[in-house]
Amino acid sequence: TKSAAHLYSNEKGNDQSPRYMSSYGQFNNNIKQKPSSHSSKINYRKLADLLDKEPNVIVNELIMPSSQFQAYLNHEQIKLNSVWIKSMTDILEKVVSSSTGQHELLGQIFQMLLGSAYLDGIYEETRKPVHIFSSESGFDLIRSFLMISDYMLDIMPHSESELGRIFERMEITLEKAEKTDENVKLIKSQLQDVRTKSQTIFEFKQKHRQQRLHPENSYKDPIEPPPNNYCFLSVIPLMSEILEDQAVYLRRNIIDGVYNSPEHYLDVHFRLLREDFLAPLRDGIQHYKSGAQTKNFSARVYENVRTLGSSMSKTKNLVYQLQLDARTTSNIKWENSKQLIYGSLLALSDDKFQTCALVTVEDRSSIHKDSIILVRVFSAKNFNQHYFGMEADEKQLDLSHITESARLTMLETTAYFEAYRPILQALQKISARDFPLSTTILSLNKDVKSPDYVNSRTQFDFTSLLVKSNTTVTTDTTNTFRINYSDEYDVNTKYKSVTLLDQSQWPTEKELRLNPAQRKALELALTKKVALIQGPPGTGKTYLGVKIAELLLYNRSVWCGRGSESTPVLMVCQTNHALDQFLEHIIHRLNLNKGIIRVGSRCKNPTIQRFSLLIARQESRNKREIPKEIYCMKRPILEAKMKARNEVIEKECYIRLSYSSEEVQNQTVTQHNQNAQLPNEEDEECDETEEECRRICFDFQDNDDFDLGDDDFFNSHRFRDRDPIITKEEIVEDIESNRDYCDANDQWILHCNVGNYL
Repeated sequence: TKSAAHLYSNEKGNDQSPRYMSSYGQFNNNIKQKPSSHSSKINYRKLADLLDKEPNVIVNELIMPSSQFQAYLNHEQIKLNSVWIKSMTDILEKVVSSSTGQHELLGQIFQMLLGSAYLDGIYEETRKPVHIFSSESGFDLIRSFLMISDYMLDIMPHSESELGRIFERMEITLEKAEKTDENVKLIKSQLQDVRTKSQTIFEFKQKHRQQRLHPENSYKDPIEPPPNNYCFLSVIPLMSEILEDQAVYLRRNIIDGVYNSPEHYLDVHFRLLREDFLAPLRDGIQHYKSGAQTKNFSARVYENVRTLGSSMSKTKNLVYQLQLDARTTSNIKWENSKQLIYGSLLALSDDKFQTCALVTVEDRSSIHKDSIILVRVFSAKNFNQHYFGMEADEKQLDLSHITESARLTMLETTAYFEAYRPILQALQKISARDFPLSTTILSLNKDVKSPDYVNSRTQFDFTSLLVKSNTTVTTDTTNTFRINYSDEYDVNTKYKSVTLLDQSQWPTEKELRLNPAQRKALELALTKKVALIQGPPGTGKTYLGVKIAELLLYNRSVWCGRGSESTPVLMVCQTNHALDQFLEHIIHRLNLNKGIIRVGSRCKNPTIQRFSLLIARQESRNKREIPKEIYCMKRPILEAKMKARNEVIEKECYIRLSYSSEEVQNQTVTQHNQNAQLPNEEDEECDETEEECRRICFDFQDNDDFDLGDDDFFNSHRFRDRDPIITKEEIVEDIESNRDYCDANDQWILHCNVGNYL
């Protein structure tokens, strides 16, 4: 299903398309692959030449497909020829010895070693007579390989199982060696260190394997009903969940059978996904608190971290400046590193994690200069939700109370929190009553129905798939979305009104320029509510995807209908690159200048950048096309000013009330009420329409700070003279039945006077 990364491009502009694709993941196994043209170029000279190059040059060459590094690792000579084995080992040792800041790239290289003929060759070398360890060449080979193995265990703990058999073979051979030989002593010492690390990883894996086999030891009995509603669980972990070793309530993912209800499905997946990012953080903290000298595989540890106080970020958020130890940051090439990237989850503590604070990285652009990063502290307000237990957590460290002289310990979890956060929040917002595709996902009904906009009489115009590939295309997006082709009149008229569910009316495979598998996939995509099209790279998945999108857009009037002109087509891809490449195909094919909104950052394609959401927002502001209700809400300065003003007045009232007599108290409260009100509507003419009043009422859906019984408030705003158009009772009823609006009372008062602020 991750086909977006392997996109098909018809570069020559002809009508030929790839073959051997299946809508059910099957493809022709009789295709004969041509032998690689590079196989004859694999020789020892190219391998030896790498030894004369700088380590960073070697790394860059090895990760390139043209280097055929994996082919060398599995060449027959690398398993049988000691010279080849020694040269490959020297190359790997050279890149490891200067691996600063290149862990991600080296991880790609060393991943290829697993299961390779090279490791088999090393194993065979250790089985040779014992004097191999005493010779200089044999000693250098084993010493270098142990150094490489030590690095592999650090960055790839899962390599332990494959390296372990080589270590065991070395131990057996060394038992027969001369104990007084200095080389043998050095190898034994080095081997012991690597074996200790390997054994630690093995025990760690065994522990987690036991937890998976016997989850009752770590998780509560899944037979019990949920202890709380997943909708009200905090996406942000509570301190007790990560600082204490407590059982976690989880239920197994159902892979054989059906879920009881949408709530059951959402609860199971929310808790599993939440634990997936929370467990590494908990394990990392527990490992640190245990004082174990072994490597912490669940979290990266940064010592001697200082806080330099708080400031405002470019996005107007309160952030804290953290200065890391320069001895740590100077050893990392940050331009290629994924450490401390935006959104990374960090835990900070000044008391060995008896208490801690959770933060996310906001900006690390200055880390290579002065070792400073900006972090944002978690709070319920960050997520526009009120999570129980967060604000009153006794074990939560307050960074505002930490002085610059304090030294903090910082842990960075290996799970990237920013990838989990929006998914968890979305799961909480999905309505069980309107659960999408419930018959397919929950009931596992294989009889997939047609889309809601398709019935037995629905007709599509297949012109977009029948015109020539070099036809001139113009797209009108001025008023209505309309695609025009220069040779559309050459298309047979019978294909301009095709009943979609009647396959006999469809164009033939030859007319569509598709092979049988592609035509079947096209049929599936247009006539089913859920369609899965998969196949190996180069089989035309993207080629067909563009055709499907083009046909849907050409027939937009069929599924969009009148009064639904803003109904969009949503395209989601696994990566930014895949999305940009897919959109580029559509833009070039339809000659589009507008009509696409590219959501998300990190777009490096200049063709797509002009369609970004940021640019669309700027253009809308310039043209004043923002809807009134949105424009009215976008008043940050006035809102902040009003909120700050009322907070100051309220605090002044509390201070005065604590020292004043009852008479002074009454005067103060009266003055506060007068100050909090906006000008009387009698002083100025109201220009709000009845429709606007109703819209404002419905927008005012939730206000925790507002007293629904406050008659003075209802009498003070502009609706009081509009009875019976809208009454206090109607507003109260609307407030109580809708709880997803979170503005404060003072902001609501401000927005009631919409006519003066548009």
